[in-house]
Amino acid sequence: MFVDYLIAGFKHVLPLGLDHVLFIVALCLSVERIKSAILFATLFTLAHSLTLALGLLGYCTINSSIIETLIAISIFFLAIQNILDKTNGRFKPFIVFGFGLIHGLGFASALKEYGLSKNDFIISLAGFNIGVELAQASIILALFGLITIGKSWSLLATSKKIVSFAIAMIALIWTFERMFTI
Repeated sequence: MFVDYLIAGFKHVLPLGLDHVLFIVALCLSVERIKSAILFATLFTLAHSLTLALGLLGYCTINSSIIETLIAISIFFLAIQNILDKTNGRFKPFIVFGFGLIHGLGFASALKEYGLSKNDFIISLAGFNIGVELAQASIILALFGLITIGKSWSLLATSKKIVSFAIAMIALIWTFERMFTI
């Protein structure tokens, strides 16, 4: 049971969750150290675990079209912040946590499709979240591996803006697509 949900969590991000991948990439592009990226991704996971559990238990339900639109907006926000070189300083943990809360509600609707039983709730939820965290770690390691190969943050500063612009445009398209399905 645990392994099934671990695999489902991983697959929900890689290869199925392009919006989640773009969020993590945008998050990584906003920091310079892998440790910071991992800490923010873990904070994001803790937040989405909370609303995922609340959503699955029926304590917090919002129309999935609204949640999907908010997820696209969160990706757009991070990408634009990267383009503008805004670090958000001491507010960044709160921003990442807040976005994690939104993404967790999106995960809840996806995980409901798997037919989560009340008896195995904690084990299934833990497996799914660990799978998501492993997928996020894979993205972070791959991205920072590419950065290490590039070795020059000055060269990467331009690349960061180009990639962030592409992410922002994709997220903007998703925002409008999702807004009109509400």
